[in-house]
Amino acid sequence: MKAKTQTSITTNNGSRMVRARRPGFTLIEIMVVTIIGAMLMGGLLNVSMHRYRRMQVEQYAKQFFLAAKYARIYAIERQEPCHLMLSQETNSFAVYGRVSPSGGETVLSNPFTRPRTMDNGIQFEKIAITPAGAESTPAELGQQMAIVFRPDGSADTAIIQIGNGTDHYSIAISGGTGKARVQLGELDELPVDVVDLDMQ
Repeated sequence: MKAKTQTSITTNNGSRMVRARRPGFTLIEIMVVTIIGAMLMGGLLNVSMHRYRRMQVEQYAKQFFLAAKYARIYAIERQEPCHLMLSQETNSFAVYGRVSPSGGETVLSNPFTRPRTMDNGIQFEKIAITPAGAESTPAELGQQMAIVFRPDGSADTAIIQIGNGTDHYSIAISGGTGKARVQLGELDELPVDVVDLDMQ
């Protein structure tokens, strides 16, 4: 406990007055504490914003992964091709499937997948699609492309990288199995299919 200090003051008539000095903070101490507090809050805000932006990139990568997974299941169950369409121009993606016997394709929107448009600052940083046949050439309308999933479970081999310039997530789609996987960071090579010859 801080002891009280005493200050003596001499008045005009020569008498002495003693005044007790209370412990407390000076203005400089208060200013220093305020500045340190503001710096800490600024640092925490920066860290929180970065974490939030990375979480957004991860969320869109997982949604793309789920869209690819659903497109594969849809193609196998319906026994007809299904397309996962991407647009760099609008930073969006959607699953297209045939829902009527007339043959027209429509956007599939259900609890498992629905069209997504990524927020500003998050975009397709890399799109590499290798078609697996003449019938699966990516549909190109402006900057729109498609990954085709087939009834036999196969798909176009692809690497899709989603990011915000700092954080990156990559989704790789295997051509032979049509299966997708998502990982943090960049992918430079297309996935190689491993075939067990003993199983055939």
